[in-house]
This record gives sequence, structure tokens and C-alpha cells, in this order.
Amino acid sequence: MVSNNGQYRVFRKDRPSRGGGVAVLVRLDIKCVQVQLPARFVDTEVVAIDLVGSSPCRFICIYRSGTIATTETDKLLSECISLLCQVNTPCVVNGDFNLPDFDWLPMYSA
Repeated sequence: MVSNNGQYRVFRKDRPSRGGGVAVLVRLDIKCVQVQLPARFVDTEVVAIDLVGSSPCRFICIYRSGTIATTETDKLLSECISLLCQVNTPCVVNGDFNLPDFDWLPMYSA
């Protein structure tokens, strides 16, 4: 577990198996709420936080396994991201997508 010295709120999605998952730490003075995902995304490793206030923003943290990713799991993750980004505020999507063959310059997969 990450020691946050009581200065951060911790939002996490643990992997059902041993080890792993994603976590987002938000300073206590930043107003935020966790976005609840529909049940069909229970197997995704995604945490989404809405930062509220004068400059609202949705922050999405994702882990995509490089070893067990399939077309089906990629489709589910894509649906989850699409759903989470259907808001009227900016979205920041980040994480570890494990895409070693992705060509980041033209932005498409080889």
C-alpha cells in the first residue's frame, strides 16, 4: 500500500488476482468524486475521478495488460473509455496501455 501521510484521498481498482491494479491519489484540498462504472466493466482496471470546482475535469487512469489482452478485452476497454468520455468537461486519459507496436507519431497501430 502507498503511504500517503493522510494528505491524499486514494481511489483504486485492485486486480482480482494477486498484485496489480490502478490507483489515483488526489490531494485532500482538491474536490473530487469517483465515477461509478457500470457492472459490465467490473473486469477492467480503470479508475475515473471527476475533479469539481471552477475548472472541472474527468481524470481516467487505465491499466491494459500486455500479456492477457484479447480483442474482446480491448473492445470492452474501448467501450469503457468511450462511455467515460461522454461528458461536457475535458477528459484526461492516462495509464499503462502496453502497446509496444504502436507508432506514436502518426497515431495508429502497426
